[in-house]
Amino acid sequence: MEKILSIGIAAYNMENYLHKCIDSLLIPSLDKLEIIIVNNASTDLTPVIAHEYETKYPCSIKVIDIDVNGHWGKANNHFFEIATGKYLKLLDADDSFNREVLEDYVKFLSTIDVDMILTPFIYVDENDKESTVVKYKLPADRVLEFEECANAWKKKALQMHATTYRTRIIKDMNFKLTEGIPYVDQEFIFTPLLKVSKIVYYNKILYRYLFGRVGQTMDENVRKRTLHMNELCVKRIINDYLYG
Repeated sequence: MEKILSIGIAAYNMENYLHKCIDSLLIPSLDKLEIIIVNNASTDLTPVIAHEYETKYPCSIKVIDIDVNGHWGKANNHFFEIATGKYLKLLDADDSFNREVLEDYVKFLSTIDVDMILTPFIYVDENDKESTVVKYKLPADRVLEFEECANAWKKKALQMHATTYRTRIIKDMNFKLTEGIPYVDQEFIFTPLLKVSKIVYYNKILYRYLFGRVGQTMDENVRKRTLHMNELCVKRIINDYLYG
């Protein structure tokens, strides 16, 4: 069966979160999903958990094991190479989807033909307590031109959690994330926009973003140590827009 949505999960030492992440994807329309878990040289039980799901759901879940940790970028580059769904979306291994919304979202994706879909997302803490909802002031469920969305993005910055791309865009531009450093989700957000024309805003909260976990890249202490890496990502994006 043709896959409507490919979901890439980069996982490094996520044994405490991976069950919840994958369970949030086990919808009635699972056969229309392609879930690719990239085990990024984990040293805990992450690969064991991932392969258990692969064995149980072989038609929808694949696992790639990387021997050398190349950070989020390398893991997702492997995902981009083998994704076959009409659309693709990234899901961090400590995050999850709203399962009921995902079921409706897959059905919706099968009815449209656009370059990019935006969805609201919500912040949750370690106890699954919900807080901030991030939405965009855009008309929902109709095809929008790129220019119609530009003003909304100026007021509310795009984030990876909201973004789904047509897989063919990623393939045709041979898009690759910078490997070995954090914050390259910015590259995923902005560089493929160069090839985007038609956009739909699907106004249901799909992505549940875990915020506040110790050690994640948005941890203030981590951000201070890695500021120079963030700058590298921004410079690459600027270069792509100037010369790409």
